[in-house]
Amino acid sequence: LNLIVCHIGTGGVSIGAHQNGQVVDVNQAYDGGGPFGITRTGTLPMGQLVHMCFSGEYTEKEIMDMITVDGGYKAYLGTDDINEINKMLAEGDKKAQLISYALSYQVSKEIASHVATLGGRVDAIILTGVIFDSRRFLENVKRRIGSIAPIALYPVVNDIGALAMYGYEILKGEVAIKEYV
Repeated sequence: LNLIVCHIGTGGVSIGAHQNGQVVDVNQAYDGGGPFGITRTGTLPMGQLVHMCFSGEYTEKEIMDMITVDGGYKAYLGTDDINEINKMLAEGDKKAQLISYALSYQVSKEIASHVATLGGRVDAIILTGVIFDSRRFLENVKRRIGSIAPIALYPVVNDIGALAMYGYEILKGEVAIKEYV
């Protein structure tokens, strides 16, 4: 089973290629490449970033915060509250619509890149995260990637609950710990 899984969380965007139950490629969603997210910058122009790092104007923490805490939607729209962002979109806020369109473009492009990762054989694309409750955002993504494979939508996920459940099952000895190398 070959899947492309896209999760847009409260911070960043992770998009991974899953082949026969294993992640074979994924963008670095925390402080690296890929689409921007709710609070993360995603891929940046490296030359400008290097210049900022050595300009003497910023500390390492300030730059890391720009990349991981104060980037993305938060930098563009002044909020990282997804409900507020979705409200702005529903009310027709032009800037919010432009930023949403840009994110849908970047997400679609990253998803499409994993078609090559999986040798052109994709059984399904899974989209998760509350941002997919925005009909316009979802339609912008589907319009670009809908011909690749069937799309499964799970806008509401309980990642902390899932982590807790599997952690508990590991502690009870019901599930083996897997080591990824």
